[in-house]
Amino acid sequence: MSSSVLAQGIMGLVVACRQYPNDVVKELMPFLHPGHSFVVFSPYKEPLMELYSEVRTLGGTNMRLSETWLRHYQVLPQRTHPAINMSGGGGYLLYGTKVIK
Repeated sequence: MSSSVLAQGIMGLVVACRQYPNDVVKELMPFLHPGHSFVVFSPYKEPLMELYSEVRTLGGTNMRLSETWLRHYQVLPQRTHPAINMSGGGGYLLYGTKVIK
């Protein structure tokens, strides 16, 4: 992001990382305007559980940690059904609202 955009502040924050999203979120949370939402996706639950506590100190409130559910469908002529081989889940979301601390 450019420094001019960050200087004005941001109206929402969406972060999706395959690795450890905590450092990115902690860097960007101060630029998120109070009263606006943030969402963080991770394929793993543990980093988001740790981030939950850290974001509270940065003004995060009304936070929820939920598991996404992903189901692939097999589409064949004249029939559609869930794929026979599928994974258990699609990842995890941490979402909430920032308030003035």
